[in-house]
Amino acid sequence: MSLPCRIGLSVTRPSKLTVSFMTVFRYKLPPNYPSRGCVRLSWQRQSFIFSFYSTQSSSLPKEEAFRVTKISTTTGDLETVSLTPSEILHQTSILPRDLVSLALTTNRERQSRRMKTGRPSILRSNLLMESSMRQPPAAILPRKDCILLSFGSIRAVADRKFVYIFDTHKLVSQSFADQLSQLYHQRAVINNVRDEHCQQQRVLEEEENNRNDTACTKPHKVDLPIKDKTNDGRDPHMLPRNAHYNYHENDEPPELLFLEAVLADTVESSTRRIRIFEPIVDDVLNQIANDDDFSNVVLHQMAPLKDQLQSFDMFVTQAYECLTRLLNDDNEMLKLLLTEQEEARQKNTVVDFERHQHVELLLGVYAQQFRAVQHEANFLLSRIKSKQEFIELELDLYRNRLIRMNVDLAILGVSVGTTTAMAGWFGMNLVNGLESSPTAFAFVTAFSSVSAFCVALYFSRRVSGRAIQQRAKERIDKIRTMTHALSDMTALDHTVKKIVMSGQRMNREEFKRELCLARHSRHISDAEVDLLFEVLNSQDDGFLDHDDFSDQNEEDVMSGCSSR
Repeated sequence: MSLPCRIGLSVTRPSKLTVSFMTVFRYKLPPNYPSRGCVRLSWQRQSFIFSFYSTQSSSLPKEEAFRVTKISTTTGDLETVSLTPSEILHQTSILPRDLVSLALTTNRERQSRRMKTGRPSILRSNLLMESSMRQPPAAILPRKDCILLSFGSIRAVADRKFVYIFDTHKLVSQSFADQLSQLYHQRAVINNVRDEHCQQQRVLEEEENNRNDTACTKPHKVDLPIKDKTNDGRDPHMLPRNAHYNYHENDEPPELLFLEAVLADTVESSTRRIRIFEPIVDDVLNQIANDDDFSNVVLHQMAPLKDQLQSFDMFVTQAYECLTRLLNDDNEMLKLLLTEQEEARQKNTVVDFERHQHVELLLGVYAQQFRAVQHEANFLLSRIKSKQEFIELELDLYRNRLIRMNVDLAILGVSVGTTTAMAGWFGMNLVNGLESSPTAFAFVTAFSSVSAFCVALYFSRRVSGRAIQQRAKERIDKIRTMTHALSDMTALDHTVKKIVMSGQRMNREEFKRELCLARHSRHISDAEVDLLFEVLNSQDDGFLDHDDFSDQNEEDVMSGCSSR
């Protein structure tokens, strides 16, 4: 019999069941019972045998099917099918771990992500940002009989006969699949025309040879001048154009045609993105330049723009590094020649090592284009960064003006407080003996006013711009001295080398003279000489010699530079 529950119970012969179901269940299932799969557990008694079956196997989810476009490299025929991961592994001969590099998505996952990003909230913008940045790294991985490629928005596996384009539920991938199909179709048409042309030429050559043989057998025939013959006896002037080589041998192999199509499409897409980013960046920066108060709306536009540019720069950098890794590995470039590798295996030979130069030329051209796109993206990022620094400087100046106004108000308050304090003393309802004095009021008023003015003048001078400028000027002079002193390191290195190699001792004046002679400008200020001499003179004896530049004094010299 069977029970309508998750565990089925079957009895081999009718018998009275003396053991409860739950008891048997707890007794028979091991502690490490798997959550999925079908497990058969049997318990045999003298009178009956019953078995338990896990019905979770019926609830196992089916394998996710991915939409794949299959393109024939011979005819360009296009077919869109749904393949499970096991079918993909079987048809493309890739390894299971290669599916991680492809990072495939199903249509259901795409719809689920679309529903999440459709929410009218901040979560939508976050999900859009994450989806744009969550791009798998660029990869071009040659395998034994195929090429695994994850480049930009293209996920594909290509062998000698077919190209499998994945994620064709995306419009970009489907559009690329159509373009690649047209490319292979045009290639097939051209090859067919060439084959027909070669066949017609061979027929004409055979007819010409037959007529020549017939003419030679006739008597009293004037001998014609002997023409140059090729190795196979044919007249080279009768050969068709380009007949000295095989068309098929000089055609681009299908795998390289596919690779070049992917690289060209990705480069064009990256260039278009740069052309889209440029007017957006110009518009935002112009709005900021024309906005005196730096409104929050304009400033907040810079954050997503910078994030998108950084994401794009990361994508282009990954693509460039992927091509660079291939260019630095000659064996990997040879493995990309699937057709020649197969021909070499059939002939029990190896592919000529120099053939990697053909692949290197192809990859090198597109690597340089990716490098140029990367430079343009970095230039746009640097423009945004410069504008951010300018905004920070403007905000600092505005903040300084507010602080200065607060300081002025505080000084004014202290000055007024001094005056009101004196007025308060005489405003008390106490007899002080000056009530009848005719000059007391004028004297107290004048004294309090002068006191307030002196207090205001004192604090104003303490926080005046002149004092701040003086201190800033001193700091700038020190920075300028350090910059000029280290501007010509070649001259300094030459002078130190002369001291160490010759064992000569130099005082301050000699050190200055040697630096002046070694410098291009022939000039060095006393402040620069004092700075360098004090730092390098680790012995504090007033002379520079070999001991000052020994290894034991290197740490002292570095500490002296840091203190300066």
